[in-house]
Amino acid sequence: MAFISDAYPGRIYKVALDGKGTVLGWFGKSGKQLKQFGWVHQIACPNENEIYVSEILNWRVQKLILNPSQQRVEVR
Repeated sequence: MAFISDAYPGRIYKVALDGKGTVLGWFGKSGKQLKQFGWVHQIACPNENEIYVSEILNWRVQKLILNPSQQRVEVR
C-alpha cells in the first residue's frame, strides 16, 4: 500500500500496490484546519497507522494516526 495526494480537493489517498492503482480509501480536504491540507508536498509513513504530511501553503507538518483504536498498548 502507498499514500498519495492531490492539490485540490486536498485529499490523501491510500492505494494498493496491485499495478492498477486501486484506491483503498481517502480522507481530507483543502483548508488550514486539522485534517485539512494545503498542497501536500511530502508524505512519510513510518508504519501502517501513522503518517506525516508536509504542506507548502500552510507551512506545517501534520502527524496523522490512522485507526487509533487498533494500536497495541503494552501493559506491564
